[in-house]
Amino acid sequence: TGFDIAAKKVYGKSFSGLFAEWQQFEENRFAHWEMEGKRVTEKGWYISSLISNGNKLYFVRSQPVKLDAFYHKNIIQIVELEPSSEKENTIVTLNSSITTPLRIYNNNLFYTTLEIKRGMANVWLNSFGATSVLHRRNLLTNEDKILLTDDIRAFCVLPDNSILYIKIRFYT
Repeated sequence: TGFDIAAKKVYGKSFSGLFAEWQQFEENRFAHWEMEGKRVTEKGWYISSLISNGNKLYFVRSQPVKLDAFYHKNIIQIVELEPSSEKENTIVTLNSSITTPLRIYNNNLFYTTLEIKRGMANVWLNSFGATSVLHRRNLLTNEDKILLTDDIRAFCVLPDNSILYIKIRFYT
């Protein structure tokens, strides 16, 4: 083609030859590359919302459990992991999804769970819809407290321990 003729004139090789040369160069450059760090968990399934606090890691694990031939349910766990000892501790097991990333502030773990409510503007789902429940779990005492229920899209914990959150705005 015209491009190959131009490439041969300028570079002395066709585009396919240049590509093969570049590909070999990259393979040689990364032949001994290894990823830094280590794998955190071997359990698989779905891991999300990884955060650190001191020398511990916290994350959400979602694992499907087969109930019978045609049904399953997801078990949602918030897990605490000490990477140095590889010791895992399940902080809480839930039947509902986590809807926002985990937050930790002053030894408190903040998370939101999905809850179904009535009164939503739809016909298709018989006026049912989803909302979020914001929880605060004390990591020292393991006490869990529901702070509020609202259509939370995102939240953060402010230095004075108050909660700033963004609601889903429905347009009609």
